Amino acid sequence: MLNLFLLFFFGYLLGSIPSGYLISKRKGVDIRKVGSGNIGGTNVSRAFGLKW
Repeated sequence: MLNLFLLFFFGYLLGSIPSGYLISKRKGVDIRKVGSGNIGGTNVSRAFGLKW
């Protein structure tokens, strides 16, 4: 039971990291001002291509 709780807990923490924002920050672009303004993966792939 504890293992299941820890799995969900760490999955939640990993999912809460804004990976699209971090990728665009590494490229030196504010993704919130590009394309749709969404920080999600679709906007990042449209802005930078599929091979970030």
